[in-house]
Amino acid sequence: MSVSFANLETLVSFPEGDFRKLFPNIGFPETIETHHVEDLGFAVVERDPEPSLSAGETLKPGALRVEDGRVFQAWEVVPMPGEYWKDMIAARRYQAEISGTTIDGIPIDTGRDSQGLITGAAVQAIIDPAYSLHWKTEAGFVDLTAQQIIGVASAVRTFVQASFDREAVLLGAVADGSITAEMLEEGWPMHPE
Repeated sequence: MSVSFANLETLVSFPEGDFRKLFPNIGFPETIETHHVEDLGFAVVERDPEPSLSAGETLKPGALRVEDGRVFQAWEVVPMPGEYWKDMIAARRYQAEISGTTIDGIPIDTGRDSQGLITGAAVQAIIDPAYSLHWKTEAGFVDLTAQQIIGVASAVRTFVQASFDREAVLLGAVADGSITAEMLEEGWPMHPE
């Protein structure tokens, strides 16, 4: 982390390079410490410990304060810009979307490949109402009739759409400034344990 120096009277701070330019005739050592600059009315700025952050937050240097002749800089927690939230929300939606669901006691993969296979099977079931198949699940193969295939496809579509619906709600919260880190983990359709 770069070193900076603060004027003890005005609390204006300068990065080390700028500080050295202010006093070009002084032969500072490679590492400048407060005792090297206190006669000039300056002190090395010490930083407070960084606070912990939640999703969607970042730090920026805060106000300077003097305590016992030492200068400390606080940290200010600031929300990340909307673009950051949009990326975080999209990633969280994708995680929810592909997490899988259970339909009539059958664990169903909702990953993108599986969604395509289910849609294809549903189209075939619509074309041929007598169609049936052996569907592979995490628990093994299950036999599904055309009506069951259509039901699974419909339930998966509802599950996936609920993920996108939650994303839309959260993007609305970004737009109106009400988004919080906690909201990022709430309201998603979840795979039953």
